[in-house]
Amino acid sequence: MNTFRIVEYKPEGVPPYLTYEIDGNIIFSFLEEAAKTTCRFPVEGLAMALTDEYDYEGDADFMRFLLGQDRVNLPILLCPQDFDFSCITVVADTEKTGDKVFWKRIGLVSWKDYSFKEEKAHGIVYVDSYSDKDWELYGSNIALAEVDSEEWSEWTSDHWREELYRRRVNYMLPYLQEEKHIDWFFDCGRCFDRKEYEGEIEKVFHVEQ
Repeated sequence: MNTFRIVEYKPEGVPPYLTYEIDGNIIFSFLEEAAKTTCRFPVEGLAMALTDEYDYEGDADFMRFLLGQDRVNLPILLCPQDFDFSCITVVADTEKTGDKVFWKRIGLVSWKDYSFKEEKAHGIVYVDSYSDKDWELYGSNIALAEVDSEEWSEWTSDHWREELYRRRVNYMLPYLQEEKHIDWFFDCGRCFDRKEYEGEIEKVFHVEQ
């Protein structure tokens, strides 16, 4: 069984920040060489994704949703400047089984097939995802709006948290799960105690059960 901690990392020349320590080693120490060799990008300095400190609540809601999944390509490191899943995104192929959590592989998301137009079409107007309650609330009004119309723009502005969350779940989640969109560069093969793992995350992010 491997150990998982969220700790304060104190590199020289920059302010300290939180990141992951696995088996007593900062995550960058064993990812850096593999990332430089395979994907040719630096991992040190990337921000911890397992947190609630996002600019938009919709992104925090999305991370909460991801943490509740038993099998998912889970974002673990993000570009600290954008910090919204749209730039550098490193994911762990994660599986929860009973009292264990596995990080099987770690990879870099390729955004070359990403479509902002498609993302917008997977928000409030994406009726394929509607529940019965959604049809009651939106079936006769905003569900029928055209993307980029004045009505749509006004609604998304007033309900950005819900709109962003819907886009993330309906478009970004399936995108992240497709093998062709991930450049796997490290066979992680780590197994954590689930109680310990989730306890560490709860220190910085309240996961709703």
